Amino acid sequence: MQHERGQHERGQHERGQHEHGRGWARWGAAAGLSALLALTGAPGSEAAPPQGPTPGAVLRGEGSRDRLGEAEEGGPRVGAVDRRYSTPAAARRTVHDEHARHRHGSPDAGTSGTGTADAATPAAGEVVLDPAVFGSWRRTSYPLPVRAIHATLLRTGKVLLIAGSGNQSSVFEAGTFRAGLLDPSTGAYQPVDPPHDMFCAGHAQLPNGNVLVVGGTRAYPSSTAGWKGSAKVYEFDVATARWIARPSMAHGRWYPSSVQAPSGHVWNFAGTDEAGRRNTRVERYTTTTGALVAKPSWSLPQYPGLLWTAKDRVLYAGTRSSGASGQPGLYHPGTGAVQAVTGITQLSQRRAAATVLAGDATTQRVLVLGGGWPATSSTSVVDLRPATPVGVAGPALATAKAYVGAVNLPTDGSVFQTGGGTGRDTPVFESSVVRGSTVSSMAPNTVPRTYHSSTLLLPDGRVLTLGGDDAGEGFEMQVEVFSPPYLHRGSRPIVTAAPSRMVPGTAYTVTATAAGSTPVSAWLVRPSSTTHAVDPNQRAVRLPATRIAGGLRVTTPSRFLTPPGYHMLFVNDSLGRPSVARWVRVG
Repeated sequence: MQHERGQHERGQHERGQHEHGRGWARWGAAAGLSALLALTGAPGSEAAPPQGPTPGAVLRGEGSRDRLGEAEEGGPRVGAVDRRYSTPAAARRTVHDEHARHRHGSPDAGTSGTGTADAATPAAGEVVLDPAVFGSWRRTSYPLPVRAIHATLLRTGKVLLIAGSGNQSSVFEAGTFRAGLLDPSTGAYQPVDPPHDMFCAGHAQLPNGNVLVVGGTRAYPSSTAGWKGSAKVYEFDVATARWIARPSMAHGRWYPSSVQAPSGHVWNFAGTDEAGRRNTRVERYTTTTGALVAKPSWSLPQYPGLLWTAKDRVLYAGTRSSGASGQPGLYHPGTGAVQAVTGITQLSQRRAAATVLAGDATTQRVLVLGGGWPATSSTSVVDLRPATPVGVAGPALATAKAYVGAVNLPTDGSVFQTGGGTGRDTPVFESSVVRGSTVSSMAPNTVPRTYHSSTLLLPDGRVLTLGGDDAGEGFEMQVEVFSPPYLHRGSRPIVTAAPSRMVPGTAYTVTATAAGSTPVSAWLVRPSSTTHAVDPNQRAVRLPATRIAGGLRVTTPSRFLTPPGYHMLFVNDSLGRPSVARWVRVG
């Protein structure tokens, strides 16, 4: 984690105010740094010789806050970038040509489509990708009003954004911490500034829809000490938009992960304590009383990639923000015993990787995507159903990257991944959908998303991307939204009636209309609460369903698959189009 020093405080360099989508806004001392950046061609080709700056792989100037190098939590400043994905224009050309080659044997000189009103207007001569095949991106008309380091989709459809001190030492010293509620459909913003520095806290949604925030920053690094974590605990009340103080933890946590159990309680792991040491204690936040209960300890790296499994165990998948991976394993919440999980590939390169319970959570399939350092294009898959789960190599992404943003889509068990970079100053413009062993290229993002960026699925089926913190003075303030191909295929089904509350094991009727098609499936999707490419509670579940006149009869799975709280209920038709979601409280 890098913090800004002296003359390099935020000021005028927020990139919401100027150029976006062509890489970072300013070039550094290119002659001195270009040797660090070997832009490569296609996989397997030799690295090109060092050369001047290339759009989409911009280096920040000397004298920035980057003084700790690759060992720092945020990752290296620069890394090798595949030329094909070094700019949005190059990436669009790559996606177009590879799709044409796959279909026709060789790329043609034309475009793959004409676009729609929802697609961003391309510059003259640029390739246009058919949105019905590749989806489309649109930058919003509003910039972010706050540094979006932590992002949580609320049951109101608004997004809680937390900056705290925002990775700025001067803001920390001034005590002017920031947070707010963003309406992604209009850009309306309501400040809800926090009572302490929640920068680099852990967070999870509670059964009542409120947001639990644990830890944060107690002190920035000095010449003699490193980061120190706060022990404070707060709950954000969605109904009143106010922060409620809860009992503090036994010790501080900076870079922790918070995971909701099937009971609804939230278990808090890892982080750096108030003395700058690794916090190995595990504490359960009791949702009914706010009490914190000590549980068997577990030593984990910072922001570990955790998931609560259907077997009532907590998986650590080897992904993390910094430090050595340690042994991936399954933690028993009652005894603290950890069963080793072997076979997850390239553990040394899984920092800033994404960990997702991929597709239908019933299948208990975990997908690990990318990571560093150096950045990798590899993925790994763990099937949690066997008595002894073992990881295997998964399908490779199109290019190497860390800081991967990943969300479950609500239609067919696909995971959409986007953004990332090979370093904080070297973004990659690449997006794809991963389903089983297949990776399908999507339209590339046009705004760089590296460190401190977030990706969330919205109730209307679009994907919101925001944030990004390079190694210098800037923070990415431009918001960009992806519309998957299913939003470019005509009229969507409309849910006309659905329960407002669902109990596990109980059947319900959901009615829906679909023009020229038939409702065929329903999914519950847990809303995202993410930071640093970590989202331990994201999941999607396909509901057991039978067709009935006018809709579906669905059954809510067990609490081990759908933990208590608010979920988005999507209905899909026979043409693969999802409805706008209805909010449903489960449990």
